[in-house]
Amino acid sequence: MPARKVGTALQKANEENKKTSRTVTKPIISVTEKSSPDKILQSSWLFLTTFQFFSIFQNYFELPTLDIEELEQALIQPDTSALLETVIVRILAPLLSRRSVNRENYEKRLQDLFPDVAPFHTLSVVDKIKLLKRIEEANLETEDFLSWKNEVNVDELRLSPLGKDNEGWSYWYFGGNRLYRETPIPSGKKGMQTLKNNQFTFELVCSSLEEWEKIMNRFQPSKKIAPRELSEKIIEIAEKIIGRIKAKEIAKVKQEAKLKRAKELELIPKKRSRRLEVKFEEEAKRQKIEEIANQQAILEEIERRKQEQEIKKLKEEEKQKLKTEDARLRIQVSDYVKKKLSEASEEEERVELKQLKNQLHKDASEIDKITKMKGWLRLLREEILVDLVDQKDGHILFDGDDKGNL
Repeated sequence: MPARKVGTALQKANEENKKTSRTVTKPIISVTEKSSPDKILQSSWLFLTTFQFFSIFQNYFELPTLDIEELEQALIQPDTSALLETVIVRILAPLLSRRSVNRENYEKRLQDLFPDVAPFHTLSVVDKIKLLKRIEEANLETEDFLSWKNEVNVDELRLSPLGKDNEGWSYWYFGGNRLYRETPIPSGKKGMQTLKNNQFTFELVCSSLEEWEKIMNRFQPSKKIAPRELSEKIIEIAEKIIGRIKAKEIAKVKQEAKLKRAKELELIPKKRSRRLEVKFEEEAKRQKIEEIANQQAILEEIERRKQEQEIKKLKEEEKQKLKTEDARLRIQVSDYVKKKLSEASEEEERVELKQLKNQLHKDASEIDKITKMKGWLRLLREEILVDLVDQKDGHILFDGDDKGNL
């Protein structure tokens, strides 16, 4: 961890807090081992990292495509589901040198490998998580896995946080429809000790359409709750997921309507079925057209938002360039005035130059403004007589030998 000037940083932070009158909330996770099973699974770094490990190496373990919500439900159920049994069998197999392990004998195989652990179906959710982590760690030590891993570019598969917001939360996207955030974890040994003492460091931020729409609105760059880079990443992910969820909902409605029509046809007398069948076909075509139009509208909305973000980004970049150029010019002018001040021999000239260095107060009189202007003109070696004519919209209009709007 880089060295920090604690006193200076703390003083600066306090000054900023006084200016903005904002109270920064310290990120806290209130989940414990006594919390509900779903909260435990959603907050446990042990479970999330174990899930990611087996997802990344699912080909090695010959696992089916894992869905985190399905696995959570399987772990919560009192009885071990077929899905969970399959997962356990596949992740145990490499530890048993591919000896016979199946859904009938996996409990015995678990006892052989981990004699201190009770039968899996009797464990609490917390203990199930810990056992899955032990199975992961055991696989990491096998020669077969190490040899297989060396042929894979693990760095390309390793995930990193999207970034941190202004409160210190780190945001993670592991795929699917879920966005998580994590409390600040110190680096080095202190961080390892923190994780060892507390496995509940994550929080599920959003997974539904409504939650994604709220988070996308919350992370608009104008809200300034996080660095621009993090906001743009979250908005980009949100737009894709919102489009995907809406497309699925449209497909679901279409399928339900199709099943409904099929059932209605079965109940219609044969002699009337053809006429109504034509009617239903026409309705199906109409719904198909509406579906295509809705999907197109979704895609256009995503593209529109993307273009808006790009335009905003370009404007911000241009604004930043102007600020940088303005600062550069101010520094050059200040340096020039300092140079002239050091060269001045007469006291009157030195007084005028010192006045040029000071910013003009917003409530300055007309005489002060004219004096300031004359000083700048004299600095440029121009003998010009000027008078203040008018002041509009932050601009001062002078009338003299060379008229101009400054």
